[in-house]
Amino acid sequence: MIALKTGKELPTEITEILKMKEGMVNLTFISGGFDVFITLDRISKEEEDAFFDKFHILYRELDIPFLILSFNTYVFDIPIHRLNKETGNAFNIYLVEKEGYILKGIRVASLEMTIHQRLLQCISEIASYDFEKVKEIVTNVYKTYDSISIAQNPMFVQSFNAVDRDSDAPIIFNNMEE
Repeated sequence: MIALKTGKELPTEITEILKMKEGMVNLTFISGGFDVFITLDRISKEEEDAFFDKFHILYRELDIPFLILSFNTYVFDIPIHRLNKETGNAFNIYLVEKEGYILKGIRVASLEMTIHQRLLQCISEIASYDFEKVKEIVTNVYKTYDSISIAQNPMFVQSFNAVDRDSDAPIIFNNMEE
């Protein structure tokens, strides 16, 4: 069992995954749903405030599906090419300070079923793509679009209200799998 708590360093099992992926935004499936780790250097008060303010999840398809997280002026796009068989619609977002891998915030949400079902359908349509094909598609998308452009004209938009940043409740994983 692994517990994540704000203000504390992430467990080694998770920091190893984040270090291996080396991205600013990393999608994992360690909780059985979607787990998005946004890892930033020297998180500003403005960035932290935006994380806890209202935000949107957008869904768009550009040969493969993209989930886009929009926190005020901060936009993070996530290409998705695979899901675990048991991936539910739970959607956890973690704000992490890269220096020391300190968990600064947690947002817990769930994808609307229409978005989740469309995502599952699209993933099944591209299931035969190997890693090189996915990499080629993602590279071509990023040659054509920046994050703001990817967020334009989404198929679905789901909005979430601001939350209290003082929650002290940990997130607990009973069976952590990547």
